[in-house]
Amino acid sequence: MRLLGSRNCNSSVSVNTMGGGIQRRRRLGTKGFDGQNTETHSMDSRRVWPALHTPMTKPSPKAAVRALVGISFAWVGISHFLNPGPFVGIMPPYLPWHLELVYVSGFFEVLGGVGLLIPKLRRPAAWGLLALLVAVFPANIHMLVNEVYIEGMPQESWLLWVRMPFQLIFAAGVAWTGGLWPRGSGE
Repeated sequence: MRLLGSRNCNSSVSVNTMGGGIQRRRRLGTKGFDGQNTETHSMDSRRVWPALHTPMTKPSPKAAVRALVGISFAWVGISHFLNPGPFVGIMPPYLPWHLELVYVSGFFEVLGGVGLLIPKLRRPAAWGLLALLVAVFPANIHMLVNEVYIEGMPQESWLLWVRMPFQLIFAAGVAWTGGLWPRGSGE
């Protein structure tokens, strides 16, 4: 039975909240979807819109942190493409292809951030983000040792020192929300 494409507009829709059904009513004497003279068509809305009938539950703290971590990684990854300058500026000079490496790391940040939000990809995404955090750690060390500041960042050396432990906090957040740590904490 189709809901759209009726030959006439003499119909109205009402939702029966008690029984979960949708009823499409027509004035008497009009043709129904199947060409028969009918008064009412009914169908179960649970089949049409199953998401409306799932119990609404409050997201767990872990799910909220996972959304924050995933979206943050994805946003920073996107910014590698939109404004690569600050990221190129903190690349250690001994690494080749600065712009290309910024794009590669941005791609994997987006991939990992989105992957954290998809249950079947969550664990592999978490492993990938942990590997990425290890791979970009030399840039953080380079910033600290050589006092390299990101564009617009106040030029205070203590900020570079504070940045270092945050890399461990990011790694712990990825491991926890990705179900890697503590062992067996998958959701």
